[in-house]
Amino acid sequence: MAALQPIIGPPFNAQVGFNAATKAPNTSRRIPRPLLLGVFVYLAIYGMWLVFRWGGHGDAAQIGDTAFVPITLVAIASAYFAAKRCRADRRISQAWSLIALALTFYLFGDIAQLIYESIGTEPSPSLSDPLYLMFYPLFFAGLLRFPMARSRHGGLRLLLDAATIAIGAGSVVWFVVLGATATESTSSFLTGFVASCYPIGDLVLIVGLIHVLLRVEVRSAHRALQLLGAGIGLYVVADLIYGWLELHSTYTGGGDINALWMTATALFAFAAASQGRSLAASRSANPDERFLVEQGSRFVALPYLAVAVVFALLIGSQLGGPFFPTLSLTLAALAVTGLVSVRQIISQRDLLDAHMQLS
Repeated sequence: MAALQPIIGPPFNAQVGFNAATKAPNTSRRIPRPLLLGVFVYLAIYGMWLVFRWGGHGDAAQIGDTAFVPITLVAIASAYFAAKRCRADRRISQAWSLIALALTFYLFGDIAQLIYESIGTEPSPSLSDPLYLMFYPLFFAGLLRFPMARSRHGGLRLLLDAATIAIGAGSVVWFVVLGATATESTSSFLTGFVASCYPIGDLVLIVGLIHVLLRVEVRSAHRALQLLGAGIGLYVVADLIYGWLELHSTYTGGGDINALWMTATALFAFAAASQGRSLAASRSANPDERFLVEQGSRFVALPYLAVAVVFALLIGSQLGGPFFPTLSLTLAALAVTGLVSVRQIISQRDLLDAHMQLS
């Protein structure tokens, strides 16, 4: 719990603190202790059920899907109240309203899925599919509504970094789920189309996550965006595992993977709860250069990680083939790219150090 002390605790100075490092107001809100402890206890109980399976395995799918309802309701309420707290800032209020709406559609999808399970039938595709799929574009739209501080330079670099990370992450989605789903023969075009929409939705969320990580955040939504980013990452990982299990016909309802989705939903609730009242002074169109450099340097390695991921997938797909010429040339390309990347990282760190000294 010691690591959580900067997040939880009594409000400081009427929810408006003072960041000594940046010498600027910090309007992030402490996550209320009842919400934090209540969600932790709920997830712990669900984790114990996954281990001991109280009540047997017969109704595991229904129990697992029912368990989503309370945690999703908490996340919806948290996002709704965040939107109300931020009515003075139209963009932030709209962002949380869209996220609350996205979670509401997700909840409706769970309810539809529960109805199908209770009557013992589930068509493919079903009514739950469009409800679930609405979650992705609405959540993405909510992320785009968050105001972001802009620096005077680096727009092209930001675009190139975002494209590099998007291609790297998209390669994982394509390799694990989307490629096999798109090429798999299905009983109907509609079934294959709906199955492909889920990994495409994951790509949409990944683009939203890149937007959150690379764009310099305004101070008033700093902690909320961090938690949203963590939740999105966990949600996408759960979706990829689910898609892989579905492709290999090994997925069973009420499985361990539900814990990942539920934890991601809990992070969405914590993110909304940490969003304080937005103050005009905390969102400046021209933030100080030191804040821009500190925020921009956090994820400087992400584009290089994306390059490494693509090469890892490429080498993994060629391991069963002959060493010459394809695999050997791929390894040589990886070595050259790695050396150039290390050189760029060193140069970038030197530049960041110079910026910090100047600011």
